[in-house]
Amino acid sequence: MPKSKLKIKSTKAIDRKNIAVLYAGGRAAPFTTKRQYTDWCQSFFEMQMIAEAAPVLVAGNPKLGQVEHALAAAKQIEKLWDDFDGFVVSFAPGAFLYDANLLEIILGEVGKPVVCTTSPTPGGVSEVGEYSDIGLKANLINAISSAAADLVGVGVVMGSMLALASDVIIQEEGEVDVYYPRPGATVARIDFGLVMEKDTKNREITKPNLDLSICSDVYYLNVRINPVAQDNFVWPPRGAGPQTKGLVIDGGEHLKLSITKELPEVPVLLLAEQVAYLYRKGQLTEITERTPGEAAALFVWLLGNDCAEADLVARLQAEQPKRIAQ
Repeated sequence: MPKSKLKIKSTKAIDRKNIAVLYAGGRAAPFTTKRQYTDWCQSFFEMQMIAEAAPVLVAGNPKLGQVEHALAAAKQIEKLWDDFDGFVVSFAPGAFLYDANLLEIILGEVGKPVVCTTSPTPGGVSEVGEYSDIGLKANLINAISSAAADLVGVGVVMGSMLALASDVIIQEEGEVDVYYPRPGATVARIDFGLVMEKDTKNREITKPNLDLSICSDVYYLNVRINPVAQDNFVWPPRGAGPQTKGLVIDGGEHLKLSITKELPEVPVLLLAEQVAYLYRKGQLTEITERTPGEAAALFVWLLGNDCAEADLVARLQAEQPKRIAQ
């Protein structure tokens, strides 16, 4: 099945739009109430200069790597679909591409812009780490600008880059996490407006038809945040129960394949910087057709659809989940 498309019609004469700004992580200090998040957005006057931005609190302090807040964000978007011209979703930086790709799978191909972003962080900094609101606000400004444009589909804004979530990788450069689209995958650059780099497509009436068949019993372990965690890895880690169907280990450049000696008897996906590996029954297979974030989200979707373990490699390489408006 074809992949979801993210396209822009025009960069000129952008009308003032109503944009829902959903929060599901991304700030070092969590929001404890809807009022707190609303007050934070109202104090952010640059946001209101771009569009009529309405704050929607999905999860004030989400647990890293769980799928519930991606599901909750999708359900809110479906509920609010007719009330807004576009949507921005802020996720936690520690699992950002995992969450954004999950949201793309759950929503499928839709007829309005849904733009995901997060806070830029130094390499290895977790959701509870020391980083300021400044970077998150800068990315939100660009994300809202993108969501107000004539754009269709689920995308990612980091810095001045707009691309499909499934086309983006993360690399550590020095002490900074940098997000890159695959070569030729940038949809637009943000430079005092959107500079289009892809072909055009109008907004459509296509509404979300949520695919909720993702597996919530997958344990996510981020060793980019804490590299020594894999040196002392013991299964099952805290929070993983006997019902766990799979394990995702996000290692980035810190990933050590020696961790496979301690892995459980469930399918395991290992995420390096630019590639993912499936580990099953002592065998390690590189997933060559996916970015790590896309592979992780598809892995969760396949397990939720009761994919046989023996078929995981082939389906991770080739298959797309059902999408809208095919």
